[in-house]
Amino acid sequence: MMKLLILGGLALAIVDPILLYFVYSNFGLLYVVVLLIPIPIIGLRFVAFAQSRLTAPDPNDPLGVLRVADSVLLLIARLLLIYPGPLSKVFGFLLVFPVVRRIIQAWALHRLKRAIETGAASAVVGGPGVTVVSGFGGMPGGGPFGPGGPPFSGAPTPNSIGGLKQAEGRVVDNAGPEQLPPGLPDRG
Repeated sequence: MMKLLILGGLALAIVDPILLYFVYSNFGLLYVVVLLIPIPIIGLRFVAFAQSRLTAPDPNDPLGVLRVADSVLLLIARLLLIYPGPLSKVFGFLLVFPVVRRIIQAWALHRLKRAIETGAASAVVGGPGVTVVSGFGGMPGGGPFGPGGPPFSGAPTPNSIGGLKQAEGRVVDNAGPEQLPPGLPDRG
């Protein structure tokens, strides 16, 4: 998914100036000025209006996930409207419409579910409304973190020494007091 976004951004960065030059060479400087000054200002006003409508709480979205996703997409719309070029303006204006944002959100959610099912991403629910998603991409032999699994997952790693293992972000000692090296205090 990230590759697709990067390639799309590069294509837009290449095609937009070419289209802007095409507008200039065929229609003149006045049309280029109209594309570069008033249309972004009008578009940014539309984005500000759409953003102001997001502040009202939605009963269908008690955790505010859709509001956060809408805010991110409206930020992208702002950036596209500021970037010079006709194609970026079209994409920026499209992101202002809630229907288009819902389609993009449904597509991203589908990709996330598929990534979790295939093991390329993982999600951990840490409390009410707290979800941590990691992964996206993956390395050969075991998901995004390689064959050892995610760090601090409790899975044996090549770095474990003797009776020590990693669990929940801290080193845990499995040895009893009789097996501790000399000089270490008894924790019992």
